[in-house]
Amino acid sequence: MINDKLISVIMPVYNSEQYISKAIESILLQTYENLELIIICEYRTNQETLDILQKYTYNDKRIKIIFNKTRLNISRSLNIGIDTAAGEFIARMDADDIAYRNRFEMQLYYLQHEKKIDIVGSNTRFIDEFGIINGYADDFPLYHEKIATDLLFDVKIKHPTIMIRKSQLQRYNLRYNEKFNTSEDFELWNRACHTLKFANMWEFLLDYRWYEKNATNSNKDENYTNFLKIMNNAFLKLDLKFTDDELITLCPLRAYEYKKNRKSKFAALAKKIQKANDRYRLYDIGSLQKTLQEQMHQL
Repeated sequence: MINDKLISVIMPVYNSEQYISKAIESILLQTYENLELIIICEYRTNQETLDILQKYTYNDKRIKIIFNKTRLNISRSLNIGIDTAAGEFIARMDADDIAYRNRFEMQLYYLQHEKKIDIVGSNTRFIDEFGIINGYADDFPLYHEKIATDLLFDVKIKHPTIMIRKSQLQRYNLRYNEKFNTSEDFELWNRACHTLKFANMWEFLLDYRWYEKNATNSNKDENYTNFLKIMNNAFLKLDLKFTDDELITLCPLRAYEYKKNRKSKFAALAKKIQKANDRYRLYDIGSLQKTLQEQMHQL
């Protein structure tokens, strides 16, 4: 592979001393070497994490560290990373995950050969705090049409697996909404799916650390509130104004909870969604029908 395309890897960091060494090494040891690792270090990150970062920065000049001077949320930090990135391609990485050695080589090859695709993710394995495999995300849709319809309810492109063309972010002025400290990817992709083309690779290219203290699990209430906001905004594009109770019925984060007549209520709302899409044609009709069937099956 031609090694002339710079990849900018954006990694926000806050008190990550337990896992950050493996995360950084998984980037620095990539088979594709022409990259810069942009680490946005949150204000008042502990000294243990800072000492680890200093060691790696001294040994590898591809690392750039930005120190936030005040406490910023993850969305603001990610925007700083985007503004700093010099690469033609931007990749995301979290400080507690592990990228497979050929991740960037495979994703760059994919984007260079699939010119109509702007952002690509992959399947993942789940690991716990000890690195033991505890699950797989191996059923993500591969093509844009289904990813876009799934985004009405959930994120089916894993945030720390993505690689995106920076030029497309600039072309459509796409940035993370800094009002969101959780579900920031869900919010951005819901806006971006109407202008960018998404895809997932079927290969496993990342180990995603899933444990009680990771960001998703430690902010469940905020995540749920943001999910409802994002879903509401997506349905408004179809001119659908759902009540709070209707949004709760539709939200997959509460699909496991018993709610009287939930399936029948969901079915009635699904018909409204299909009818609105028949009118506005924002989403592929067949993909939307499949998404709605899958959501119904979870209830």
